Amino acid sequence: MSYILPHKVERIDAPFVVACEGFGDVCLAEQLLKIKRIENCRVGCPSRTGVGGDGKDYLNKYLSAIALAANNDTVRMLRGLLVVVDADDSPQKAFDIACSALRYAEYPVPDSAFTLKEENGIKTAIYLIPGVNEPGTLEHLLLRSAFDKAPTAQACVDTLLECIGRAPIDKPNAVAKMKMSALVAASFPKNPWATPGPLLQSSDNDLIPLDSPHFKHLADYLANFCTE
Repeated sequence: MSYILPHKVERIDAPFVVACEGFGDVCLAEQLLKIKRIENCRVGCPSRTGVGGDGKDYLNKYLSAIALAANNDTVRMLRGLLVVVDADDSPQKAFDIACSALRYAEYPVPDSAFTLKEENGIKTAIYLIPGVNEPGTLEHLLLRSAFDKAPTAQACVDTLLECIGRAPIDKPNAVAKMKMSALVAASFPKNPWATPGPLLQSSDNDLIPLDSPHFKHLADYLANFCTE
Protein backbone atom coordinates (compact mmCIF):
# COMPACT_ATOMS: atom_id res chain seq x y z
CA MET A 1 0.00 0.00 0.00
CA SER A 2 1.27 3.47 -0.88
CA TYR A 3 0.87 6.29 1.61
CA ILE A 4 1.66 8.88 -1.07
CA LEU A 5 -1.11 11.27 -2.09
CA PRO A 6 -1.87 11.77 -5.80
CA HIS A 7 -0.45 14.88 -7.48
CA LYS A 8 -3.90 16.44 -7.51
CA VAL A 9 -5.22 16.12 -3.99
CA GLU A 10 -8.95 15.61 -4.21
CA ARG A 11 -9.62 13.50 -1.13
CA ILE A 12 -8.06 13.04 2.29
CA ASP A 13 -8.53 9.46 3.48
CA ALA A 14 -6.47 9.62 6.68
CA PRO A 15 -6.56 11.86 9.77
CA PHE A 16 -2.97 13.06 9.36
CA VAL A 17 -1.10 14.49 6.38
CA VAL A 18 2.61 15.20 5.97
CA ALA A 19 3.20 17.92 3.37
CA CYS A 20 6.81 17.89 2.18
CA GLU A 21 8.89 20.24 0.09
CA GLY A 22 9.94 17.64 -2.48
CA PHE A 23 9.49 14.06 -3.62
CA GLY A 24 12.66 12.81 -1.94
CA ASP A 25 11.31 13.94 1.43
CA VAL A 26 7.99 12.27 0.59
CA CYS A 27 9.67 8.93 -0.11
CA LEU A 28 11.73 9.04 3.06
CA ALA A 29 8.70 9.97 5.16
CA GLU A 30 6.66 7.17 3.60
CA GLN A 31 9.32 4.56 4.32
CA LEU A 32 9.67 5.73 7.93
CA LEU A 33 5.88 5.62 8.37
CA LYS A 34 5.91 2.02 7.15
CA ILE A 35 8.77 1.08 9.47
CA LYS A 36 6.88 2.62 12.39
CA ARG A 37 3.70 0.84 11.20
CA ILE A 38 1.78 4.10 11.06
CA GLU A 39 -1.21 3.68 8.78
CA ASN A 40 -3.28 6.77 9.64
CA CYS A 41 -1.14 9.20 7.66
CA ARG A 42 -0.64 10.26 4.04
CA VAL A 43 2.28 12.17 2.58
CA GLY A 44 2.70 14.38 -0.48
CA CYS A 45 4.39 17.44 -2.00
CA PRO A 46 3.76 20.20 -4.55
CA SER A 47 4.12 19.18 -8.21
CA ARG A 48 3.73 20.78 -11.61
CA THR A 49 0.78 18.49 -12.33
CA GLY A 50 -0.94 19.30 -9.08
CA VAL A 51 -0.36 22.99 -8.37
CA GLY A 52 1.78 24.24 -11.25
CA GLY A 53 5.19 23.91 -9.62
CA ASP A 54 7.28 22.25 -6.94
CA GLY A 55 9.40 23.12 -3.93
CA LYS A 56 8.91 25.64 -1.14
CA ASP A 57 7.55 28.31 -3.48
CA TYR A 58 4.45 26.20 -4.15
CA LEU A 59 3.79 24.98 -0.62
CA ASN A 60 1.10 27.62 -0.13
CA LYS A 61 -0.90 26.36 -3.10
CA TYR A 62 -0.35 22.75 -2.07
CA LEU A 63 -1.61 23.35 1.47
CA SER A 64 -4.60 25.18 0.00
CA ALA A 65 -5.35 22.12 -2.13
CA ILE A 66 -5.20 19.96 1.00
CA ALA A 67 -7.51 22.37 2.81
CA LEU A 68 -9.99 22.32 -0.08
CA ALA A 69 -9.97 18.52 -0.21
CA ALA A 70 -10.40 18.30 3.55
CA ASN A 71 -13.28 20.81 3.57
CA ASN A 72 -15.04 19.01 0.74
CA ASP A 73 -14.87 15.70 2.57
CA THR A 74 -18.18 15.09 4.35
CA VAL A 75 -16.38 12.95 6.92
CA ARG A 76 -14.07 15.86 7.85
CA MET A 77 -11.32 13.40 8.70
CA LEU A 78 -8.24 15.67 8.79
CA ARG A 79 -6.93 16.26 12.31
CA GLY A 80 -3.28 17.07 11.77
CA LEU A 81 -0.99 18.64 9.14
CA LEU A 82 2.80 18.39 9.44
CA VAL A 83 4.94 20.48 7.07
CA VAL A 84 8.42 19.11 6.34
CA VAL A 85 10.97 21.34 4.58
CA ASP A 86 14.74 21.61 4.21
CA ALA A 87 16.37 24.15 6.50
CA ASP A 88 18.75 25.07 3.65
CA ASP A 89 21.09 27.94 4.60
CA SER A 90 18.73 29.43 7.18
CA PRO A 91 16.43 27.41 9.46
CA GLN A 92 14.63 30.64 10.38
CA LYS A 93 13.93 31.55 6.75
CA ALA A 94 12.72 28.01 5.99
CA PHE A 95 10.45 28.15 9.04
CA ASP A 96 9.05 31.51 7.95
CA ILE A 97 8.25 30.17 4.47
CA ALA A 98 6.44 27.19 5.96
CA CYS A 99 4.52 29.51 8.32
CA SER A 100 3.46 31.69 5.39
CA ALA A 101 2.18 28.63 3.54
CA LEU A 102 0.13 27.50 6.55
CA ARG A 103 -1.23 31.00 7.00
CA TYR A 104 -2.12 31.23 3.30
CA ALA A 105 -4.13 28.01 3.57
CA GLU A 106 -5.75 29.24 6.81
CA TYR A 107 -4.23 26.60 9.06
CA PRO A 108 -2.91 27.21 12.59
CA VAL A 109 0.67 28.51 12.59
CA PRO A 110 3.08 27.14 15.25
CA ASP A 111 5.25 29.53 17.24
CA SER A 112 8.48 27.69 16.43
CA ALA A 113 9.77 24.70 14.51
CA PHE A 114 9.13 21.25 15.99
CA THR A 115 6.35 22.54 18.28
CA LEU A 116 2.62 21.86 17.92
CA LYS A 117 -0.15 24.37 17.35
CA GLU A 118 -3.76 23.31 17.72
CA GLU A 119 -6.89 25.27 16.89
CA ASN A 120 -10.43 24.23 15.98
CA GLY A 121 -9.61 20.54 16.14
CA ILE A 122 -6.60 20.75 13.78
CA LYS A 123 -2.98 20.50 14.92
CA THR A 124 -0.02 21.63 12.85
CA ALA A 125 3.76 21.54 13.14
CA ILE A 126 6.82 22.35 11.05
CA TYR A 127 9.77 19.95 10.84
CA LEU A 128 13.07 21.23 9.44
CA ILE A 129 15.45 18.76 7.81
CA PRO A 130 18.14 17.77 8.77
CA GLY A 131 17.20 18.47 12.40
CA VAL A 132 16.94 20.89 15.31
CA ASN A 133 19.06 24.04 14.89
CA GLU A 134 20.79 22.64 11.80
CA PRO A 135 21.09 24.16 8.34
CA GLY A 136 21.11 21.68 5.50
CA THR A 137 18.98 19.47 3.29
CA LEU A 138 17.61 15.96 2.89
CA GLU A 139 20.87 14.97 1.23
CA HIS A 140 22.77 15.64 4.44
CA LEU A 141 20.68 13.01 6.25
CA LEU A 142 20.98 10.52 3.40
CA LEU A 143 24.75 10.95 3.16
CA ARG A 144 25.20 10.43 6.89
CA SER A 145 23.31 7.17 6.66
CA ALA A 146 25.15 6.01 3.54
CA PHE A 147 28.61 6.93 4.82
CA ASP A 148 28.02 5.18 8.14
CA LYS A 149 27.41 1.98 6.21
CA ALA A 150 30.26 2.48 3.74
CA PRO A 151 32.92 4.84 5.18
CA THR A 152 35.24 4.31 2.21
CA ALA A 153 32.57 5.75 -0.07
CA GLN A 154 32.93 9.13 1.61
CA ALA A 155 36.63 9.29 0.79
CA CYS A 156 35.92 8.30 -2.81
CA VAL A 157 33.28 10.98 -3.29
CA ASP A 158 35.45 13.62 -1.64
CA THR A 159 38.33 12.69 -3.93
CA LEU A 160 36.10 12.89 -6.98
CA LEU A 161 35.05 16.43 -6.13
CA GLU A 162 38.65 17.45 -5.51
CA CYS A 163 39.68 16.02 -8.89
CA ILE A 164 36.91 17.87 -10.70
CA GLY A 165 38.06 21.04 -8.97
CA ARG A 166 34.82 22.90 -9.49
CA ALA A 167 32.84 21.96 -6.39
CA PRO A 168 31.05 24.96 -4.85
CA ILE A 169 32.86 24.59 -1.56
CA ASP A 170 31.29 27.79 -0.25
CA LYS A 171 27.80 26.27 -0.72
CA PRO A 172 27.48 23.25 1.62
CA ASN A 173 23.97 22.39 0.46
CA ALA A 174 25.05 22.20 -3.17
CA VAL A 175 28.05 20.08 -2.18
CA ALA A 176 25.75 17.63 -0.35
CA LYS A 177 23.53 17.31 -3.41
CA MET A 178 26.56 16.76 -5.66
CA LYS A 179 27.92 14.07 -3.36
CA MET A 180 24.58 12.31 -3.22
CA SER A 181 24.28 12.35 -7.01
CA ALA A 182 27.80 10.96 -7.42
CA LEU A 183 27.21 8.25 -4.83
CA VAL A 184 23.95 7.12 -6.43
CA ALA A 185 25.46 7.14 -9.93
CA ALA A 186 28.39 4.98 -8.79
CA SER A 187 26.20 2.57 -6.83
CA PHE A 188 23.50 1.93 -9.43
CA PRO A 189 25.11 1.34 -12.84
CA LYS A 190 21.77 0.24 -14.34
CA ASN A 191 20.17 3.52 -13.28
CA PRO A 192 23.00 6.02 -12.64
CA TRP A 193 20.63 8.98 -13.02
CA ALA A 194 18.46 7.85 -10.08
CA THR A 195 17.42 10.47 -7.54
CA PRO A 196 16.95 9.92 -3.79
CA GLY A 197 13.17 9.51 -4.09
CA PRO A 198 13.00 6.44 -6.36
CA LEU A 199 16.10 5.07 -4.64
CA LEU A 200 14.42 5.12 -1.24
CA GLN A 201 11.40 3.31 -2.67
CA SER A 202 13.45 0.69 -4.51
CA SER A 203 13.75 -2.87 -3.21
CA ASP A 204 17.34 -2.72 -4.50
CA ASN A 205 18.25 0.08 -2.08
CA ASP A 206 21.17 -1.15 -0.03
CA LEU A 207 22.91 2.22 -0.15
CA ILE A 208 20.83 4.07 2.45
CA PRO A 209 19.87 2.02 5.53
CA LEU A 210 16.40 3.20 6.58
CA ASP A 211 17.01 1.98 10.12
CA SER A 212 19.91 4.41 10.44
CA PRO A 213 20.04 6.35 13.72
CA HIS A 214 20.23 9.52 11.62
CA PHE A 215 16.55 9.05 10.73
CA LYS A 216 15.42 8.31 14.29
CA HIS A 217 14.47 11.87 15.22
CA LEU A 218 12.26 12.28 12.15
CA ALA A 219 10.75 8.80 12.53
CA ASP A 220 9.91 9.39 16.19
CA TYR A 221 8.47 12.81 15.41
CA LEU A 222 6.20 11.34 12.73
CA ALA A 223 5.01 8.66 15.14
CA ASN A 224 4.27 11.16 17.89
CA PHE A 225 2.53 13.59 15.55
CA CYS A 226 0.24 10.90 14.20
CA THR A 227 -0.90 9.80 17.65
CA GLU A 228 -4.64 10.28 17.87
